[in-house]
Amino acid sequence: MKVGFKRIFWGLLFVVLDIRINSFDLFLPDFVGYILIVSGLGFLAPHDKWFRRARVMAIIMIFFSLTYLVEVKVDSRQAPRLTREWTSLLTGDLSTLLPRQVDSAHLVCTTSGKAINANRTHNPERDEDRILGEYSDGTVVLILRYASSDEAHEALKQKDETEYSFTGILKRAETDASFRAENMSSQHGLSASHITYAANSRVEAADRVILQWWNRGGSWWNPSSWRDEGGWSGNLLYIVEGYRYSADAYKSAFERKSHNGVGITFDPRFPISTVGSLLDTFLIWGLCSGVIALSIFSNNHGLMRRARRRRNLYFILQVPGLAVLIMSFLAPEDALSMVSSGGMVLLIPYGFALVFSVLLIMLLMRRAANTLQESVSSDRPTDLFPS
Repeated sequence: MKVGFKRIFWGLLFVVLDIRINSFDLFLPDFVGYILIVSGLGFLAPHDKWFRRARVMAIIMIFFSLTYLVEVKVDSRQAPRLTREWTSLLTGDLSTLLPRQVDSAHLVCTTSGKAINANRTHNPERDEDRILGEYSDGTVVLILRYASSDEAHEALKQKDETEYSFTGILKRAETDASFRAENMSSQHGLSASHITYAANSRVEAADRVILQWWNRGGSWWNPSSWRDEGGWSGNLLYIVEGYRYSADAYKSAFERKSHNGVGITFDPRFPISTVGSLLDTFLIWGLCSGVIALSIFSNNHGLMRRARRRRNLYFILQVPGLAVLIMSFLAPEDALSMVSSGGMVLLIPYGFALVFSVLLIMLLMRRAANTLQESVSSDRPTDLFPS
């Protein structure tokens, strides 16, 4: 039992200390801490059901904590776009990718089917894999989802060679007066590395622009790629048609700019962070509840009261943090407004208080290692502990 509590103490130390080198947690990484906690709970699990429950949480956190190895921060103004991207990823609904407003233009309608195929080819067959959004400034946004990133890239090249080529625009100008082919320019871009592979094109005709881009983007299996530009879904092809002055604004509304911003930053993995915080809360609750159960059995009421106070303190401090994380996902604009309007001043002391509460839990584990080992072993054999 003493070995178990001490391993939990050292495991919590690994988790609470966050020392990074170039955004990498190479010194005292969290997953090693959770491995120590799981090992320690292996000694305590036979003694109480709370330790067995906490061990399950710690095992899950080993895998969740692997995402913490690389710190990823983006400008907090991108929170609404990240929320749309996560919502689309979780629900499969492409319409959630369309922002309700871009600058002063509002989304007025979305459609699919014949309207999408009118002037465009090489589109996915299923209606749910294509969405067309129209904005009040006349801009049209088309989002196409393909079976793979290679198919999306191939579709971009095919569109460059057909409807968005000089011949394609010339043919379209016969029925659309806004595309005067005699005043036209085009640009193409391609970037490649071992992490990202992106392609884009831009065609300008008169005062109109057609902008399309595709980016393989970040890879879930390569944390170092999470700071690269591009989206999470490499099988999406974006096409924007509108006036020249608004093209860049629409592209920035859809594209991930993951370089570190100045001022308030935001974790783009906030759904993962939220689940991780919930699991941590259950883990700490289980650890303290197990100590309380053993303290009651051994008539150590002083340790029981101490464990109960520290458990409640941690829970009271953790709930507001969880509320902010959930709010940042469901209503990122409101969360950003709250932080910008003075909430940032409260975050620093709140962070110190939360770390202090974890340190108190660590000291509780040390005290339990010394007192419970002596009192429990003298009162009752280990193999008779209630399950």
